[in-house]
Amino acid sequence: LPASTIKVRFNGETGPGWSSDMALDDVSFSRFAPPFTPPLAPSPPRSPPQSPPSPQPPQPLSPPAPPAVPFPPQGVLILDGNSDTEACVHDVAATQHDGTAIAAQCCDGSTCKRRTSSSNVDCIAGTWSSSFQYTTFQEASARCAALGYTLCDKNCQGQGCSYDVIWVWTSLLCPLPPPPPPPLPPLLPGMVLPPPSPPSSPDPFVQLSCGFEVDTCAWIDTAPDGFSWKRTSGGTPSGSTGPSSGHTGSGYYLYTEATGTYNKLHRLESPLFLLQRDATLSFAYHMLGASMGTLSIEANDNETGWSTLWSKNGNQGDAWLDAAVVLPASTIK
Repeated sequence: LPASTIKVRFNGETGPGWSSDMALDDVSFSRFAPPFTPPLAPSPPRSPPQSPPSPQPPQPLSPPAPPAVPFPPQGVLILDGNSDTEACVHDVAATQHDGTAIAAQCCDGSTCKRRTSSSNVDCIAGTWSSSFQYTTFQEASARCAALGYTLCDKNCQGQGCSYDVIWVWTSLLCPLPPPPPPPLPPLLPGMVLPPPSPPSSPDPFVQLSCGFEVDTCAWIDTAPDGFSWKRTSGGTPSGSTGPSSGHTGSGYYLYTEATGTYNKLHRLESPLFLLQRDATLSFAYHMLGASMGTLSIEANDNETGWSTLWSKNGNQGDAWLDAAVVLPASTIK
């Protein structure tokens, strides 16, 4: 697909009363659009309570877990799940690269083991992106070791779990850096060194992925009605509206303070960035309140103007909810 220049924004419009504090947290970008996941079948009705089981004799203790694999000093090579693209990871706590998740997959010798059976229900790191579990390199190594496997030295393309659209951990090491170049000879009279190259621009997929722990990262609070998103931890000042903590149970998040600001638009807007292919914008939102307003996401391609990609209105209950929106490069120039 051709490269596209795009801008994205969150719109939070409070409702007609004070009980409409909506919140936003853990915004992240992925360079890949997730595959279609069919909706889950409804759960079967609960069985009537059963008598407690008879006590069982104590079971022998499980063998101790294998020792943690040390993180290689030179870094770990990760592979695209569907191509020969590779990248180096040097952060021991990394679970993503360039805003895209890294999956744990194992090998039994040369046999790929993305899952422990023929079903995606048994994927080693869950199915992307419905039940996916983020892992570090050491956590991925430990999962494989617990199953009697090792990390693979290949991407295991086409082996299930929808990992073909994200990165996968490997047992490969990053290549050692080349030796430093020899020093330049001394300048002769009249010689001038060329100016240094300008620094590369920061990756927008990294800059726009934000948990709001320090600030709003690259997002710009434009406050079209004069009211800004507020950043806080714990609960919001008003009762019966807003979350009691951040998305993960702690940490900071953004919210719209509705008291005295009824029917007011709060806006968080990205800078322009380049979109080479379909991408995914994921985020967590909280919309508790009897007079809750509307939260929406819009995109602008500089030709057709702003278009709405996602919208939610009204009371959604006292829970953080996860959402993902595809940014379609095919329809954005």
